[in-house]
Amino acid sequence: MLNAKGATAKVTPHIHAATKDGHTAEESTTIPGPLTMLSRALRWLAQGVELVPIQYRTKHFVSGFGPNREHITDEESARYWWGERSCNLGVVCGSGLVCLDFDDSAMFESWLRRGGRALAKDTLIEQTTRGYHVWFFTDAPIASGPDELCEIKARGAVIMSAPSIAPSGWVYSVANDTLPLRVDANQFFSLLSNPQTIESLSAGRVRSAVPSVVQIIKGGATVDCVKREFAIYDMARDVLRAQGFELQSSDDVGRYFIGRCPFHDDSNPSFFIDAELGFWRCRVASCAGARGGDVINLYGLAHGLSNVEALRELARELR
Repeated sequence: MLNAKGATAKVTPHIHAATKDGHTAEESTTIPGPLTMLSRALRWLAQGVELVPIQYRTKHFVSGFGPNREHITDEESARYWWGERSCNLGVVCGSGLVCLDFDDSAMFESWLRRGGRALAKDTLIEQTTRGYHVWFFTDAPIASGPDELCEIKARGAVIMSAPSIAPSGWVYSVANDTLPLRVDANQFFSLLSNPQTIESLSAGRVRSAVPSVVQIIKGGATVDCVKREFAIYDMARDVLRAQGFELQSSDDVGRYFIGRCPFHDDSNPSFFIDAELGFWRCRVASCAGARGGDVINLYGLAHGLSNVEALRELARELR
């Protein structure tokens, strides 16, 4: 990473002892060359990885892009989105690329102590707002799902990558600067903690290992609690504003609102919400938002998350 004078800065590899803020800082390593959004994008493309532009200082995809929509696969497009435009960098998992997503440093440190350190020193690690992303290439039949200490991000997941800037202003950084290590199935499964997860992954049934909503939400938060605390109007307003759109009232009592849909190229407002029932939907049948739903569905679709993942993230905000 470059400092204010343009010199190469040092970052912490974060695979040693923990500091007061929970991140590790026993040694430092120098990252060669400038850590720019474009340089990282080109590095990912050189490994055959597809990318997605994310709106600057948000986790919202640029309109038209997403896990199941358009991806960046060529250098010319990358130079436009990350050289000429100010966008965060989204990395599309799948085709062998897997990310272990640790929500906090304590879980990451526990994973290192349980045997992860042997491979961590040889693979790409990024520091996020609260935790770490650990990247691997593997030929194992992996699907996204939870492990005891981390979330496994695989086919269809889009991960925000360094040096993206979180909404809080935190800059994602590279903790261990190398290419994702290529591991075989046995090596990858050795990194996991939950035998049920390993069995399900091996059988290609990872979704059966996903715990129930009650299990994954800490502090007693429930679906009803999340729906009560996050108003559909506020959620929809933020999602639309991230795309440069605004909600407009369509009645005299403040119950119904309409706006341009953030999930497709919408010139005629087709997105609407019922603030009283907490419901939203897009009227265009071919749109990803045609089925609509509640605040959880809306948050998940806007951020490329499953409903379980969206519920987990929203519940964290209540703690």
